[in-house]
Amino acid sequence: MIKEPGSRMMLMVSFIYSFTSVIGKLGILHSNPYFFAVTYFTALTMLLFAFAPFVQKSNNWSLLRFPLKGLLLGFTQGLMIFSHVLAISQVQAAYMISIKRTSLLFAVLYGAWWFKEEKIGERFFGTVIMIGGVFLIGFFT
Repeated sequence: MIKEPGSRMMLMVSFIYSFTSVIGKLGILHSNPYFFAVTYFTALTMLLFAFAPFVQKSNNWSLLRFPLKGLLLGFTQGLMIFSHVLAISQVQAAYMISIKRTSLLFAVLYGAWWFKEEKIGERFFGTVIMIGGVFLIGFFT
């Protein structure tokens, strides 16, 4: 894990998410879920676009050539955002995020099914450990 750059980056992302989920909960408590969803994710998108010129060149603009796919992606992301803020406004942030992370199971299964990824057993085992943590949180709190 120490030698693998992807693992180190995911640990950094997890560390950042540990703060942003709690800060997001505070933002929702001090406004409302709908206002927070619109303002936060609009600001985040603007910030990401501001840093786009400094990031390695890639073909991330391919969705502009396929507007229907872009609209579908935007709709599903919008649905995810509003589901996220509604859920986090109703329970403690740690509980909601742990339940949301069960989506990793579907990511592993899709990887095996659609992308024919290898070493699915290792990925599935790691996912089962994380989902076990979700159940432990649920049973002992």
